[in-house]
Amino acid sequence: MGIKRSGWKIKTIVVILAAILLVPITVTSSAALTLPGGEAPPPGSSVSGNITEAGKALLSGPRLTERGPIDFSIQFQNEGNVHIKPAGTVIISTFWGMQLADLTVDGENVLPKNSRLFQVKWPDVPSFGIFTAQGNFRYETNESASTPKFFFVVLPWKLILAGLAIFLLGLLSTRLLRRKRPVRYKAAWR
Repeated sequence: MGIKRSGWKIKTIVVILAAILLVPITVTSSAALTLPGGEAPPPGSSVSGNITEAGKALLSGPRLTERGPIDFSIQFQNEGNVHIKPAGTVIISTFWGMQLADLTVDGENVLPKNSRLFQVKWPDVPSFGIFTAQGNFRYETNESASTPKFFFVVLPWKLILAGLAIFLLGLLSTRLLRRKRPVRYKAAWR
């Protein structure tokens, strides 16, 4: 009875393991596992077929931020037919090309025809400026996937807005205080 209720769990685990091992399997309704030919393959055997390793990466993050740290997300899409483990860096540069940071992205397996989200944080963010971020990734066969440049701005806009408001208030108050008041003369003949 316990097997019947958790049969879907067993099927799910078997399918995931088969996807990782790339072994063709057949799952019957009673959750029994059978390999083609009815027996297990010998140890050290290989699976025939073409191996395709392909992937693409998409880098995203905030376009406008006041201060750091800044979190970047890398969505890696595995377009091949084997699992790959991408690893690489996100390079942060100024608008003019001076490199400021090199953030390491640790890879984890991405199953075929699936995607995985990786997170990386830039803790030492300058006070203001226009910056670019670009990801460069490599996987098993030294194939690479790089992302297009991602532009973002660090601008303390609330601080700038408060400073501008104080400046305008000061300017307005000095104008009002320096305004010439009409002088009232008393007639001397009275």
